[in-house]
Amino acid sequence: MRIWVTRAQPQAAATAARLGALGHEAIVAPVIETRPVAFGLDEFADIGALAVTSQAAVAALAPFVSKLCALPVYAVGDATAQAAREAGFDRADSAAGRVSDLVDLILSAPIQGTILHACAREPAGDLVGDLMRSARPARRLVVYETVPLTAAMIPGQIDAVMIHSAQAARAVAEMILPHQAEPLGLYGLSTDVVLPLKRFNFAKIVVAPFANEQSILNLLA
Repeated sequence: MRIWVTRAQPQAAATAARLGALGHEAIVAPVIETRPVAFGLDEFADIGALAVTSQAAVAALAPFVSKLCALPVYAVGDATAQAAREAGFDRADSAAGRVSDLVDLILSAPIQGTILHACAREPAGDLVGDLMRSARPARRLVVYETVPLTAAMIPGQIDAVMIHSAQAARAVAEMILPHQAEPLGLYGLSTDVVLPLKRFNFAKIVVAPFANEQSILNLLA
């Protein structure tokens, strides 16, 4: 199957390799890109732990790893946790699921101090709000932004499209026409992720049972 990989680089290349190992042909044509945002850490002296919900956030924190490496990192999924370890953080635990699973993981941990959520300008979910409603001090730190790629194009002769984020789904929704969607399968990480594309009559819409890439790959195996 020829599958359009829409996520930003460099994660798109990693996804393509995993699809190739399953016998699919990955067509890498990102519709979004991530851009770093200037930030500082001087005002966060009371940080007790870091929360990350994307590999892009880990990459943005990497230049500060010498200052932060001793802090526990709580990641939304396995790939993000692995990226944190590879960046030099001493400990990174994975919630292996959705933002709500990450909330549960953090609430179960004996953290002293503020949980700092390093995130996009428009984060998926409300991790900080959920933690504060559970009486856990938390703050948000914007470290990157996700923007549509203006030169993005729909690849020719594809059988399916893979969507990792609502931002990518919104970008595809702006590009695709109803007759282009009708023969395609749509594979998304969650119901929320594919929501911007639900108005199109895709041949089928498949949502991963767990909000991580491995769950979608299992369905494509």
